[in-house]
Amino acid sequence: MPASSVLSLEDGAVVKAGLTGNAGSLSISGRLETNGLTSSGVIFTSTSAEGAKGAWNGITMNSGSSSHLAGLTINGAKTGIKYTNSKISLDNVLFSNNTTAVQVVGNSTVETALNVTFTNNTTNTNPSGLW
Repeated sequence: MPASSVLSLEDGAVVKAGLTGNAGSLSISGRLETNGLTSSGVIFTSTSAEGAKGAWNGITMNSGSSSHLAGLTINGAKTGIKYTNSKISLDNVLFSNNTTAVQVVGNSTVETALNVTFTNNTTNTNPSGLW
């Protein structure tokens, strides 16, 4: 997604990805917004069996991108979200059954991190100790 774009997902949206070629990931250079009412309001998961770790690549927030993620579940990814030199805003987010839940690279900035839950991930954060 280009730098000038905004992808906004409302409550009830479900995005599924698999591992066919590069189709198993979402690459954001602009802004990603989720507006779920609960942690399962917007869901990113795999096309394969629920709960399978690493069944899709995950979300990549590229350098200069930003996000406001509210009411979101990320399930079954290799890396739930990878932030590279980008702004992080998480509110009521569940990372479940991922190989790595959150990876932060470079000068990414945590603006908000409220009610972030990690369940059954191999690694919750990389580097460790972010939350």
